[in-house]
Amino acid sequence: MACILKCPHSSKAELAFSLYGFQTWKNATQAFCKHKSSAAHRDNVRAWWNYSKQKSVAAELKTQDEAEQQRAQKSLVKTISTLQLLAKQGLPCFTISG
Repeated sequence: MACILKCPHSSKAELAFSLYGFQTWKNATQAFCKHKSSAAHRDNVRAWWNYSKQKSVAAELKTQDEAEQQRAQKSLVKTISTLQLLAKQGLPCFTISG
């Protein structure tokens, strides 16, 4: 599956695993072993692994939304606790200057 990603520096022989499809079945076992140890295969496996670990856009937006909600909640708790402290001490929450 990884080799379908078509590494840009794949050799012509490696394209059988990515672009054209494998057709030389007489020596398939040796060809698969050779391909498995090739740089193109390693690069494609690494690229596939990185791609498969990416979050979807919806999941990323949800994570950002949850983080924003947590920040807003912390800010609200600080504001309320400050207002409570001012009220206990009989101090005004704001002053009108003018």
